[in-house]
Amino acid sequence: MRNFRKAFAEVDIIARQGEILVFIEVKARTSLRFGTPAEAVHAEKQRRLSKIALNYMMQEGLDNCSARFDVVSVLLDHNGVVERIELFENAFDCLT
Repeated sequence: MRNFRKAFAEVDIIARQGEILVFIEVKARTSLRFGTPAEAVHAEKQRRLSKIALNYMMQEGLDNCSARFDVVSVLLDHNGVVERIELFENAFDCLT
């Protein structure tokens, strides 16, 4: 599933890996001037992602399901061509 959205937040991708529900945030940057794309998933963003994940799980009746949060970091060159993609599995714990 892509882009589950509510007024307070959105999550880019929701997937399953076996019995685990995976909430994936994708961040792209064309420069490291303000840090890596993954560093843009700061504590407040993590709180919003946690909140929307819990909302999604309740809405879908998945209250007892295991979940994790992954971050995909995409670095682009100045022409928008992908230079590097990194997956940070289990990047942070649920924050409420």
